[in-house]
Amino acid sequence: MQYAFSFYRDQREQLFFCVRPDAETGLLIDQYKRRFLRERCLDGQLRDKGLLHITLHGAGRYEDLPKHIIAAARRAANAISMPPFWVTLYAIGSYPQSKGNIPLVLLARSNALQGLHQGMASEMRRNGFRADKSFNPHMTLHYCSQVIPEQPIEPISFVVREFVFIRSEWGLSRHNVIDRWPLQN
Repeated sequence: MQYAFSFYRDQREQLFFCVRPDAETGLLIDQYKRRFLRERCLDGQLRDKGLLHITLHGAGRYEDLPKHIIAAARRAANAISMPPFWVTLYAIGSYPQSKGNIPLVLLARSNALQGLHQGMASEMRRNGFRADKSFNPHMTLHYCSQVIPEQPIEPISFVVREFVFIRSEWGLSRHNVIDRWPLQN
Protein backbone atom coordinates (compact mmCIF):
# COMPACT_ATOMS: atom_id res chain seq x y z
CA MET A 1 0.00 0.00 0.00
CA GLN A 2 1.35 3.43 -0.93
CA TYR A 3 0.85 6.05 1.76
CA ALA A 4 -0.65 9.28 0.51
CA PHE A 5 1.62 12.21 1.17
CA SER A 6 0.35 15.73 1.21
CA PHE A 7 3.01 18.29 0.41
CA TYR A 8 1.13 21.49 1.07
CA ARG A 9 2.58 24.48 2.87
CA ASP A 10 -0.14 24.38 5.52
CA GLN A 11 1.08 21.01 6.78
CA ARG A 12 2.62 21.44 10.21
CA GLU A 13 5.12 18.61 10.54
CA GLN A 14 7.69 17.16 8.19
CA LEU A 15 9.21 13.73 8.81
CA PHE A 16 12.60 12.68 7.44
CA PHE A 17 15.59 10.39 7.95
CA CYS A 18 19.02 11.97 8.18
CA VAL A 19 22.56 11.73 9.43
CA ARG A 20 24.04 14.44 11.64
CA PRO A 21 27.57 15.47 12.52
CA ASP A 22 28.88 14.87 16.01
CA ALA A 23 28.89 17.87 18.38
CA GLU A 24 32.57 18.75 17.79
CA THR A 25 32.17 18.68 14.00
CA GLY A 26 28.89 20.61 14.27
CA LEU A 27 30.74 23.37 16.14
CA LEU A 28 33.51 23.40 13.50
CA ILE A 29 30.90 23.65 10.70
CA ASP A 30 29.07 26.43 12.55
CA GLN A 31 32.30 28.42 12.98
CA TYR A 32 33.13 27.95 9.29
CA LYS A 33 29.60 29.09 8.31
CA ARG A 34 29.81 32.25 10.45
CA ARG A 35 33.23 33.15 9.03
CA PHE A 36 32.08 32.51 5.44
CA LEU A 37 28.96 34.68 5.88
CA ARG A 38 30.89 37.48 7.61
CA GLU A 39 33.65 37.56 4.96
CA ARG A 40 31.06 37.84 2.18
CA CYS A 41 28.74 40.21 4.04
CA LEU A 42 25.83 37.81 3.60
CA ASP A 43 22.78 38.50 5.70
CA GLY A 44 19.83 36.42 6.79
CA GLN A 45 18.82 34.55 9.89
CA LEU A 46 21.48 32.19 11.24
CA ARG A 47 20.34 28.59 11.58
CA ASP A 48 21.11 26.85 14.85
CA LYS A 49 23.98 24.34 14.64
CA GLY A 50 21.64 21.74 16.17
CA LEU A 51 19.76 21.69 12.84
CA LEU A 52 22.79 20.56 10.82
CA HIS A 53 22.04 17.33 8.98
CA ILE A 54 22.20 15.51 5.65
CA THR A 55 18.74 14.32 4.65
CA LEU A 56 18.52 10.72 3.48
CA HIS A 57 14.79 10.53 2.71
CA GLY A 58 11.64 12.44 3.47
CA ALA A 59 8.66 10.60 4.89
CA GLY A 60 6.05 13.29 4.18
CA ARG A 61 4.40 16.34 5.70
CA TYR A 62 1.38 16.01 7.93
CA GLU A 63 -1.13 18.04 9.88
CA ASP A 64 -0.98 15.51 12.73
CA LEU A 65 1.69 12.94 13.47
CA PRO A 66 0.24 9.65 12.10
CA LYS A 67 1.20 6.64 14.20
CA HIS A 68 0.98 4.22 11.25
CA ILE A 69 3.51 6.32 9.29
CA ILE A 70 5.93 6.33 12.22
CA ALA A 71 5.51 2.56 12.61
CA ALA A 72 6.18 1.98 8.88
CA ALA A 73 9.24 4.26 8.99
CA ARG A 74 10.60 2.35 12.00
CA ARG A 75 10.12 -0.96 10.18
CA ALA A 76 12.10 0.40 7.23
CA ALA A 77 14.92 1.70 9.43
CA ASN A 78 15.08 -1.49 11.53
CA ALA A 79 16.02 -3.42 8.38
CA ILE A 80 19.21 -1.37 7.84
CA SER A 81 22.49 -2.82 9.02
CA MET A 82 25.87 -1.31 8.22
CA PRO A 83 29.04 -0.18 10.01
CA PRO A 84 29.89 3.44 10.85
CA PHE A 85 31.41 5.38 7.96
CA TRP A 86 33.10 8.65 7.03
CA VAL A 87 31.46 11.58 5.24
CA THR A 88 33.49 14.43 3.77
CA LEU A 89 32.10 17.92 3.18
CA TYR A 90 34.17 19.19 0.25
CA ALA A 91 32.52 22.29 -1.28
CA ILE A 92 30.17 25.17 -0.50
CA GLY A 93 27.64 26.87 -2.76
CA SER A 94 23.98 27.52 -3.45
CA TYR A 95 21.78 24.48 -3.78
CA PRO A 96 21.00 23.87 -7.45
CA GLN A 97 17.54 24.67 -8.83
CA SER A 98 16.51 26.70 -5.79
CA LYS A 99 14.27 29.74 -6.12
CA GLY A 100 13.53 32.55 -3.68
CA ASN A 101 15.23 32.01 -0.36
CA ILE A 102 18.32 30.18 -1.64
CA PRO A 103 19.96 27.51 0.54
CA LEU A 104 23.70 27.82 1.07
CA VAL A 105 24.97 24.26 1.45
CA LEU A 106 28.03 22.17 2.03
CA LEU A 107 28.25 19.34 -0.48
CA ALA A 108 28.99 15.89 0.92
CA ARG A 109 30.72 12.86 -0.51
CA SER A 110 30.74 9.28 0.74
CA ASN A 111 30.16 5.96 -1.01
CA ALA A 112 28.76 4.53 2.22
CA LEU A 113 26.33 7.47 2.52
CA GLN A 114 25.13 6.68 -0.99
CA GLY A 115 24.75 3.05 0.10
CA LEU A 116 22.73 4.05 3.16
CA HIS A 117 20.48 6.19 0.96
CA GLN A 118 19.92 3.30 -1.47
CA GLY A 119 19.28 0.80 1.31
CA MET A 120 16.80 3.14 2.97
CA ALA A 121 15.07 3.74 -0.40
CA SER A 122 14.51 -0.01 -0.86
CA GLU A 123 13.21 -0.48 2.68
CA MET A 124 10.99 2.58 2.50
CA ARG A 125 9.39 1.35 -0.72
CA ARG A 126 8.91 -2.08 0.87
CA ASN A 127 7.07 -0.35 3.73
CA GLY A 128 4.76 1.72 1.56
CA PHE A 129 6.70 4.96 1.07
CA ARG A 130 7.78 6.75 -2.04
CA ALA A 131 11.54 7.13 -2.02
CA ASP A 132 13.79 9.29 -4.17
CA LYS A 133 16.18 7.45 -6.43
CA SER A 134 18.40 10.49 -6.91
CA PHE A 135 20.54 11.76 -4.07
CA ASN A 136 22.58 14.96 -3.91
CA PRO A 137 23.97 14.82 -0.36
CA HIS A 138 24.30 18.26 1.19
CA MET A 139 24.08 20.07 4.51
CA THR A 140 22.12 23.33 4.57
CA LEU A 141 23.94 26.10 6.45
CA HIS A 142 21.94 29.22 5.72
CA TYR A 143 19.32 30.80 3.49
CA CYS A 144 20.11 33.98 1.56
CA SER A 145 18.90 35.94 -1.44
CA GLN A 146 21.96 35.62 -3.65
CA VAL A 147 23.47 32.69 -5.52
CA ILE A 148 26.90 31.60 -4.30
CA PRO A 149 28.88 29.69 -6.95
CA GLU A 150 30.16 26.29 -5.87
CA GLN A 151 33.71 26.48 -4.55
CA PRO A 152 35.98 23.96 -2.83
CA ILE A 153 36.61 24.18 0.89
CA GLU A 154 39.19 22.70 3.21
CA PRO A 155 37.50 19.29 3.64
CA ILE A 156 35.59 18.65 6.83
CA SER A 157 35.12 14.96 7.65
CA PHE A 158 33.18 13.17 10.34
CA VAL A 159 32.17 9.63 11.23
CA VAL A 160 28.49 8.77 10.91
CA ARG A 161 27.65 6.49 13.84
CA GLU A 162 23.85 6.60 13.57
CA PHE A 163 20.96 7.79 11.47
CA VAL A 164 17.88 9.43 12.93
CA PHE A 165 14.20 9.94 12.20
CA ILE A 166 13.24 13.58 12.70
CA ARG A 167 9.99 15.45 13.14
CA SER A 168 10.53 18.99 11.93
CA GLU A 169 7.98 21.54 13.08
CA TRP A 170 7.37 23.36 9.81
CA GLY A 171 8.52 26.97 9.86
CA LEU A 172 9.75 26.84 13.47
CA SER A 173 13.32 25.60 12.84
CA ARG A 174 12.82 22.90 15.44
CA HIS A 175 13.90 19.28 14.97
CA ASN A 176 12.66 16.58 17.33
CA VAL A 177 14.26 13.14 17.22
CA ILE A 178 11.59 10.45 17.02
CA ASP A 179 14.05 7.55 16.91
CA ARG A 180 17.66 6.71 16.17
CA TRP A 181 19.50 3.68 14.83
CA PRO A 182 23.17 3.09 15.63
CA LEU A 183 25.47 1.84 12.89
CA GLN A 184 27.42 -1.19 14.07
CA ASN A 185 30.14 -3.47 12.71
